[in-house]
Amino acid sequence: MRHTSFNHYLILLLVGFALLHSACSGVSPRYLKDLDGPGVEFQDKKVYKFRDQGVYFSNRFDGARLNRVSSLNDSTFVISITAENTPINPSPWFAFQVWSQAPRNIHIVLDYGNSKHRYWPKVRQADGTFLPVQKLELNESQSAAGFSLPVGSEKKLISGQPFFNKDSILNWLHQLDKKPYVKLEKIGKSTLGEKMLGFHTPATPHKKAIAIMGGQHPPEITGFRAQMAFVGFLLGDDPLAVRFREQYQIVAVPWINPDGNNQGHWRHNVAGVDLNRDWATFKQKETTAARDYFLRFAQDSGVDFVFGIDFHSTYWDVLYTNKPGDEYVTHRPGLMNEWAARWNHTLSDLAVKVEPSDPNGRVSKSWLLTGLGAEAVTYEVADTTPFEEIHYKATQAAIALVLVLLEEKP
Repeated sequence: MRHTSFNHYLILLLVGFALLHSACSGVSPRYLKDLDGPGVEFQDKKVYKFRDQGVYFSNRFDGARLNRVSSLNDSTFVISITAENTPINPSPWFAFQVWSQAPRNIHIVLDYGNSKHRYWPKVRQADGTFLPVQKLELNESQSAAGFSLPVGSEKKLISGQPFFNKDSILNWLHQLDKKPYVKLEKIGKSTLGEKMLGFHTPATPHKKAIAIMGGQHPPEITGFRAQMAFVGFLLGDDPLAVRFREQYQIVAVPWINPDGNNQGHWRHNVAGVDLNRDWATFKQKETTAARDYFLRFAQDSGVDFVFGIDFHSTYWDVLYTNKPGDEYVTHRPGLMNEWAARWNHTLSDLAVKVEPSDPNGRVSKSWLLTGLGAEAVTYEVADTTPFEEIHYKATQAAIALVLVLLEEKP
């Protein structure tokens, strides 16, 4: 990644002017009303047609993010990437399709407005894999990123991370549901009426369980991949996992923000709220549904949750845990330290840093402790961690947890 040349930087300075004169201006923004939050600006879902150049862009699919497109010349196109609302974490997510009438090269500028670049653009290949663009140019403020791309009649999908939207998530969950010991069920509806899903394994004789959650922040795909690997081991056929399920129930709400994911949001739900700051007040439908699902087991069935984990992504791999305190009693004191130590011992050079914080906040790990009495962690995965490493680390995390809870030696 390098800064743009002076001439190219001059082009970026024309972005604001060009947006005012786009041949493809959208309709006025639509806003949700009567919500417990500021609401969000919806994208205009459409095909942006530049007939003179024979180039087309589209955001008409779940998970897309493209707010506007303008043409600077016959080969340079500026894509505006703005947040659903502000203030917001600087995570400019983008996902769109592009194609042309005839094979040609074009230059794309991603304009992040007042935000800064985070995700290196990736292009979906014919086999479904994603490859990063080879060269990316940033302006000095990192508010715009440019790259060149060959296009043709076949639609190309460009996204900030290897694309993982509603279809991918539901396919994974329905595959889990085929297992005879997994029950996938509706636990409520999101703000836009999307079905919220949870799953659990059968109750165990000692009524002990672990809680798993994820999908609160839409672009955090590396965290979702870690969740899949973690769950994959626990629900797999390894004899260790089978013994674990005989003694511990698994309860999960893996996709807490379906609306945000479907709408291509940077971070929030459609009320314009960061769901991982709503675990004290529970003003949002999504966090309320997730909370009530876990409480159904804790209160109605008398289950003791000994461990809770919430999967996210950030700039590095890190575990955010709760600082221990005399006022907080868990169902398995000391479990977090035992688990992290055993896991990191296995990881060796790939060991993950542990950063404790006070559990009196508004995030999920605080509620998992105060609401369920569980030793809890926010498992953060770096944006750039390769999928193979994510899978290895998360699988080892699950194995370490099982070994500690079953009190077995590795």
